[in-house]
Amino acid sequence: MPGFGNSYHSFGTSFRMQPIAIRNIIAITVISYILQLLITPYTAALAFIPDWWITLTQPWRVVTYLFLHGNFFHILFNMLWLFWMGKAIEMEVGPRTFSSLYFLSGIGGALINLVLAAVLGTTPVVGASGAVYGVMVAFAMFHPNAPIMLFLLPPLPAKYVIGGMIFIDVLLVGDKSAVARGVHIGGALIGFLLSSAIIKGKSISGWVDFLMYYYVRVENIFKYIFSTSKGLGQSKQKGSKPRNPNMRAVQDVEIIEEVDQNELDRILDKIAHSGYEALTSEEKRILFEMSKRS
Repeated sequence: MPGFGNSYHSFGTSFRMQPIAIRNIIAITVISYILQLLITPYTAALAFIPDWWITLTQPWRVVTYLFLHGNFFHILFNMLWLFWMGKAIEMEVGPRTFSSLYFLSGIGGALINLVLAAVLGTTPVVGASGAVYGVMVAFAMFHPNAPIMLFLLPPLPAKYVIGGMIFIDVLLVGDKSAVARGVHIGGALIGFLLSSAIIKGKSISGWVDFLMYYYVRVENIFKYIFSTSKGLGQSKQKGSKPRNPNMRAVQDVEIIEEVDQNELDRILDKIAHSGYEALTSEEKRILFEMSKRS
């Protein structure tokens, strides 16, 4: 079926050309949905339950619920809204800021739903809607007059379409439907606050810098341990002349590694205090080159 093969190749090429954060979020969400269909206890283990004790003892649920969905159309429309609205935002603010906007909106939506549990109930929540609402609000703030076409309606400005969707959720809070209104409203609220900070030039991705700082440090510790043990193994295999145990030969490579490590520490300290964006082009190049070393 050459037609199908060409269409599949075209889709794959188009998908790989999408911004990296959106591409990865969609891919992980689709894989997670497939696992839901294959593994019965998967959803129950990862869904968000608006209960204080469960949230405190199983905090991962405020993130993992974003990758679960109730049915095919649930995941389809969430991913379509994410793709339509999110692409422009990620291209403007970058993948790290966009990822912060997405996940913090989703987490915020879950926590606000937790606060409103007395009204909304403690029904388990699944779906990326809270995070997607945060992205949609960002789109409405960055591009308020961008036309959005809805079924059987003329093009309407984004600010009216998205504002209207949030207004409907507010009106229907507490209804008996399966829609998580509190998550929608919470995600929209957090998205509004984060987008306001971005527009004012503030960084919302400091937590990413924090994680990156310690990730690189831990990675380098393991690299050092591995390279040291590897060097010891090689030295034992090679026959060499016995030498005075009180003497130690310092090789050029050790001096270079020590200099590189000092430079890496300086760059990581700068990231921790001022963020990744504060690095110069040369410092970014050095960090990238050193990250490739095994």
